[in-house]
Amino acid sequence: MVAENVPCPVCGLDGSVCGIMPDGRGIGVECKRCGVFGFSRTAMELIQRMQGEDLQLLKFLSCHIRQQNSLSITPFFLHEDWQVFAGSHQNTAVSAKISKLIDLIASHTKYPGQEISLESNYDYPLIDASSLNEMIYLMNHLTFSQLVQGEFDSVTKIHRVHGELLF
Repeated sequence: MVAENVPCPVCGLDGSVCGIMPDGRGIGVECKRCGVFGFSRTAMELIQRMQGEDLQLLKFLSCHIRQQNSLSITPFFLHEDWQVFAGSHQNTAVSAKISKLIDLIASHTKYPGQEISLESNYDYPLIDASSLNEMIYLMNHLTFSQLVQGEFDSVTKIHRVHGELLF
């Protein structure tokens, strides 16, 4: 059975698809922000009952999932192992997030100065940001540093990317 347009169990974004995995070993999820992943039934039950600090940690699981998906890996989580994976993205240094953002911009361009669009509301896990607001803050930092030019909101349009970032 597949449920469409449900909130993602990790990030809460509406419009996700959840269902029993074809091999029956757990629940598969497809989310525009988190990506594609699976949970054992036990792990899914734990996540649905979470409170407090675990909820704060859970938002970093999106980072792990999206970055694994970018390597063509579909993560599958058992019991509480998700905490280790989420925790590895929780304390990323700001300088590392900026580097990841620069790499993300570069991956969307073929040449310096090319106009590109990023979907910040969905792409912030790719740079270990905890929220859309953090992604916009980092984009504004790159603008202030005169490394990019653009307008930044939930759908970020970068009008010009300077060559020094890309080479």
